[in-house]
Amino acid sequence: MHYKIWRLNNNRLKAIPENFLGNSANLLRLDLSHNSLTTIGRKMFRGSPSLRSLQLDNNEIMCMDEQAFKGLTELEIL
Repeated sequence: MHYKIWRLNNNRLKAIPENFLGNSANLLRLDLSHNSLTTIGRKMFRGSPSLRSLQLDNNEIMCMDEQAFKGLTELEIL
């Protein structure tokens, strides 16, 4: 994927498949805010090592894997 910014906010998303970003090495910003996400899995953001901004606010997150952000060394905004 060659997108740099992906806005998926306000889409009533309830779940995101593990590794849904696949090979998104160029992705810099991801907005998943204002959805109904309940779980952040271990592999959800793998394949996105360049991610700098990740918006997860206004969801219903109850469970977050402690390894969910592993490898996101460029992450500045969460």
